[in-house]
Amino acid sequence: MPEAAESRPDLPPVSYDWSLAFENETTRKGLAYWNELRGAHALPSVKDFSPRGMKDFISNVSLIESRVREDGKIDYSVRLTGERARERYGAVSHRKLQEFLPLEMERRWREALELVRSAGAPLRVHGRMSYADSTWLYQETLLAPLNDGAGTVGMFLLVTAWWPFNPGAGPS
Repeated sequence: MPEAAESRPDLPPVSYDWSLAFENETTRKGLAYWNELRGAHALPSVKDFSPRGMKDFISNVSLIESRVREDGKIDYSVRLTGERARERYGAVSHRKLQEFLPLEMERRWREALELVRSAGAPLRVHGRMSYADSTWLYQETLLAPLNDGAGTVGMFLLVTAWWPFNPGAGPS
């Protein structure tokens, strides 16, 4: 599986880490909660998630829903965002990716979502933030698939942490 997103000259590069070696406590807590709810199953069910269970990181949570259109293509839309995610991305809840992301950025997000859907496994996505001229920030995201109750990936849990970009330094 790829370890770096396809190179896009107009965007800062991001990396993919299937080993899930998270640097930030917030994203580590998100992964621990996802694993706790998964138990012995391949994927946790979206119905098992609760605000109380995510209290330590809920402001950093986003849920992205996927829906297959009649033509077979998939639409991704943001179902909800926590307060910190809203601070970074704005009011994007209930909007499709193409409604708020520039084309190249939408392609990047779709690529990561499709990798996770295909693998049926969580992924660490990290690199300089490229949204809304925030390249001064480094971001680390847990992108984890959720069972929609029908045995398929119908939603994704994202837990994102941000810190000032400083090459060679970890999260502050």
